[in-house]
Amino acid sequence: LASAAIKQQRKEKLKGEKAQRLNLIANSIKGRQGRQHGSREAIIKQTMERERAQYEGNGFEIPDIINSKHLKIFREWTGDLKKLPNIKMRNVSAKGSDSTVSAVSQDKHVEEENKEDASRNSDTEL
Repeated sequence: LASAAIKQQRKEKLKGEKAQRLNLIANSIKGRQGRQHGSREAIIKQTMERERAQYEGNGFEIPDIINSKHLKIFREWTGDLKKLPNIKMRNVSAKGSDSTVSAVSQDKHVEEENKEDASRNSDTEL
């Protein structure tokens, strides 16, 4: 009777130890799951910081797609580096959304588009 009680205590002790080990393993896995993509997350954060600094500093150069003529050239571009100079660029920064293209040249863009629209309309009327 005493040996049966001792065996029962050992079984319960082993079950408790096994449950404790399983809990430790489960907790360690949970900790890893939260940081599973930690290196990727760090790279993304570094990229965002670098791009934010560039935006707040000198700014980005992006294709000028406000003018329909420039948009058409950009859409037709196949990625050939020889034709890259044909694509008009704008500088966008935190200081001003348009430091390369001035307000005067923006007016010229509008005038060019109006002329193009007028010439298209006159061609279709003929």
